[in-house]
Amino acid sequence: MSVTVIRPQEGPQTEFLACNADIAGYGGSAGGGKTYGLLLQALRHINDPNFKAVVFRRVSEHILLPGALWDT
Repeated sequence: MSVTVIRPQEGPQTEFLACNADIAGYGGSAGGGKTYGLLLQALRHINDPNFKAVVFRRVSEHILLPGALWDT
């Protein structure tokens, strides 16, 4: 049985996930790990039955592209 380790990329994604603020800005070009960082942040609360999250994309088609939000 293999184990999958899920962790942030070194750099801005790690810094974003280490931030204790209620609201954090995280920008950059495509492929920088922003959406994946949001998914990792929500994953921290996976055992809280009262936690809910919504991730919005400016262009909705980007949700369904291969390797995009839906695949992840």
